Amino acid sequence: MPAAQRSTRAEDKVSRAKLDASSPAQDEVEFVNENVFELLKERNEQLRQKNVASQIKAPAVLPEATAKWYRDRGFANFTGPGLESHIGVLYGAYGISDEDIIEVADQVARMTKARFGKETSMTQLSEDDMKELKIAFTQTDYVGDAHVAFEKYLWRCWKEYNPMKYKSPYVAVVQSSGFGKSRMLFELARKAERSDGSSSNLRVLYSCVRFHRSTGYPVATTHLRDWLFRDGVTEEQMTSRLLAIYGYATAKWGGVQDEWIKLFTESGVDDSVTKNLIKYLRDSTDAECQVPDHATAKDECPKEKLVVLVVDEARALLCEKEGGINQFRKLHRALVKANYKIADTHGKNGGIFGVMVDTNSKISDLMPRVSADTGGEESADPSYRRLQGEGLPPFPPFVLTHTMDAKWWEYCKRVTANGADLGDEEKKEENDEVVRAENVGSQKDNDLSATIAVYKKVVTGTEDVAWHVLMRMGRPMWWSTFNEPSPRAEVIDLAACKLLLGLPPSVETYNAKTMFGVASMLCRLGVRPYSTSALASRVVADFMAVLAYVNYEKDSYLSSYASDPVLTLGAIKVWYALTNALADFILPQLKTLILGEALDTGGVGEMVARILLLLAMDKCAMRGKRFAECSLTGQFVSVDAFLKVFMGEELEIFRKGMIRADDEKAAFAEWRSQWKDWYMGFTHFVQLQLEPNEDTLWYLLGRRAAGIFPRNQNGADLLIPVFRKRSVDESAMEVDDDKVEAKVSFMLIQVKNRSPKDGGFSQSATRKLCPWFVFKDENGYPSPLLSQAVQEIIRIYMNVGEEHETKLAKFVYSSSSEDNRPKAKKVKETSEPNANDRAGGESASKQTLSDEAEAESASERAANDDVRLEDSSADADAQEEKRVFTYCFRSLSGKTYSFLDARVADRLVCMVAPLWCPMALVEGDLERRRNIEESMPDRANQTKLMPAKELMEVASQGVAYAPGHDKKAGTVETAVDTGRGLTTDRSIKKRAQKDQGGNTPKRARRHTTSMQRG
Repeated sequence: MPAAQRSTRAEDKVSRAKLDASSPAQDEVEFVNENVFELLKERNEQLRQKNVASQIKAPAVLPEATAKWYRDRGFANFTGPGLESHIGVLYGAYGISDEDIIEVADQVARMTKARFGKETSMTQLSEDDMKELKIAFTQTDYVGDAHVAFEKYLWRCWKEYNPMKYKSPYVAVVQSSGFGKSRMLFELARKAERSDGSSSNLRVLYSCVRFHRSTGYPVATTHLRDWLFRDGVTEEQMTSRLLAIYGYATAKWGGVQDEWIKLFTESGVDDSVTKNLIKYLRDSTDAECQVPDHATAKDECPKEKLVVLVVDEARALLCEKEGGINQFRKLHRALVKANYKIADTHGKNGGIFGVMVDTNSKISDLMPRVSADTGGEESADPSYRRLQGEGLPPFPPFVLTHTMDAKWWEYCKRVTANGADLGDEEKKEENDEVVRAENVGSQKDNDLSATIAVYKKVVTGTEDVAWHVLMRMGRPMWWSTFNEPSPRAEVIDLAACKLLLGLPPSVETYNAKTMFGVASMLCRLGVRPYSTSALASRVVADFMAVLAYVNYEKDSYLSSYASDPVLTLGAIKVWYALTNALADFILPQLKTLILGEALDTGGVGEMVARILLLLAMDKCAMRGKRFAECSLTGQFVSVDAFLKVFMGEELEIFRKGMIRADDEKAAFAEWRSQWKDWYMGFTHFVQLQLEPNEDTLWYLLGRRAAGIFPRNQNGADLLIPVFRKRSVDESAMEVDDDKVEAKVSFMLIQVKNRSPKDGGFSQSATRKLCPWFVFKDENGYPSPLLSQAVQEIIRIYMNVGEEHETKLAKFVYSSSSEDNRPKAKKVKETSEPNANDRAGGESASKQTLSDEAEAESASERAANDDVRLEDSSADADAQEEKRVFTYCFRSLSGKTYSFLDARVADRLVCMVAPLWCPMALVEGDLERRRNIEESMPDRANQTKLMPAKELMEVASQGVAYAPGHDKKAGTVETAVDTGRGLTTDRSIKKRAQKDQGGNTPKRARRHTTSMQRG
């Protein structure tokens, strides 16, 4: 080894030694010593009496050098047996039993690991991060009145509480991260502090029971947590401590909130608050009185006093402890007992009420169901209540959605009031918009008009303004944490980590615990879990979904990914920060969820189409660069650039009957040129519940979103808004009304998943993609978009189910204006026709309709046959009228979508095939078995024991599908529905070839009838 290198290493060792010497493990030593002493004192009368008599100190059970060694290793190997010998030597004189020593040693070891054990360094927040969080929590103005609504609900629950009707006097506050649950309770405490001194009848004691070193704000109140909830605390002890909290508050009612409110903001206060409560408990126990009589209180004190005990990060209490009883269950019962004792003294004039706060739905008293998938272990579903023998219901949880978009609404009010954050010209236009809005409709309509005007100005404004507005949308965390000028990458990094359980994207973090990053896919696609699935509550607890509703029985959750632009930007990073993350991790996990019937996809074909559109949009936004070289912050791109990426090379043009129309290239180029000054941008899809109008389009643009039409919508399935505004560099939009007026339009996309072909192609690509068809008036309320000219929109037809190998898979379909109009009913006008005339007319009408149907059928057949190469220049009618164009894609592959990675394309093809069908689960599991056995050849080979063919046959007999006609073979055979259609024994054999090492014929990979695909 070179001398320089040896010297460097020696210096490193000296530096580390100095650093270690300057970081003694005094906190850890003190924690172990005190907890061993306290736990033994509770179990041993001799030690307890000795302590009362002489106030002995806790002996040093854990040497500092040993504690330091364990600390440097994150206390990973710190166990009870390592303490037993030390405890036995130091406390042997007190006659403590071996059983007590073993139990105490185990408990203290668990407590020490929970308190000081190191989590992965990636989850630790830096000092600067904690400072930013503290500033955001304490120094930013609170927006909204969620705390007022919660206080009213709290009092309603307390007034209604009856131990014979409700399980326990507590309520849960549930919502995913970033909604300001703790901040809402801080505002409630501040309101109690400000309310006319002692006359307020509410006091709030905050505790955060988060284990490990603090990874959030407010920081954990470790002393208060350990006093109330440490291992070994009995139900009776917890009850007496709750009574002490209530007694201490009532005794010092006028000033106690000033003391307790600092628990939210000052970490050092935790120790002093806990010591005061311990002293009060000791003094009141000596006096045999824990709760002072309200009659002795001052006249100005309220007669009814309610103490609210807040338990933040309450999931930490759910760990099962001795006897199968966790601290959460003990707290339920202790609250009941404490209020019984308070009621015995004061009646209904006072009490202590619990507030459990977490992202995890278990704190609503909903316990995890036992899942066969986990071998009988508790599944990840926190939305199922275990039978506990306690039939009384808990109070309904308080679902905090009040703060969603709160920062955005505040911004809208400020802008509409004074035009803040807009230029002079924008301010003038903004005021004009508001004035016009004030002259129409109700106040609600005025507010909506003003809000849409702000959306419009943000869309057409500068990129900097747009970014700051995007941070105000969705959950308030983004703007509260990063309201000062800061690198945009920091905000997006935080959003990405939130979708991976707080971990940055890396190979190690795409694992089963983080669900392989699939939350980033759900977030962008606008897909939600079924409310009764295990995933419905887990995505709220761990993956940033928004909880909207808990049903009456509390066994299902309505959760979804509402529009949160910053979160979707973080999802983009999860997609691309790691090479092949989509193909290797995210898409396989998405397929697993689909096969497990956990997601309400609205149709797998439509979902795949959304993925394709998002991939194209991302590719366009990157502008040919690698993701690491880009900064994607929701910038707009030109419509022309998007079309070039999505369509690829120059497409051939065909007209009705699939006749090549080279003569229409000039007309197509002219139509295409009208979009050169138009822009678009979307990072995610949102569900459209109401029929869209122009306000909808500006709303979607402002939030960088595209729309999903309701299920069974006529014609189009997806809507992408586009707008026109003069641009300098495709990112900074300028206002210039003298040259061009802001205008909005849209793309209509129809998605089919039909195989082997779409029998109604020509209608799907023409009339069914016209505004008059999509927005047709069925209830007497025509949509403003219904009158949009078909030439002034962009139409895309996508069939992800076809298999085009030799046929043209993508092209532009040209149609006449007549083909895009509603079919008019022809009525023969005659004056008083006789019976023969009427009979003849009816015959002629039938003949005409028959001819039209035959012509239409022939057209459909031609559209799906091979391309006809005849010269069409003789078609004079087509050249005279204005043509309408539709982009058509009739395959799903990297050749059709040139921006698509080959591996991603394969994943999408596999995803489209299995639909909602039991046999799809069988086939998917067999595929997984084959992949595992191929990757681990030393593992036991189950394929030899039970080949795929036999398993498919056994499963098909179990589901007992009826026989039918095999269209491919042209024979009647016993069919098995594999989820890809009706599959015969012949196709089962072809699939079995894969398990036996053979090559499966390509056509045998998809066996789907048009009946099922339609």
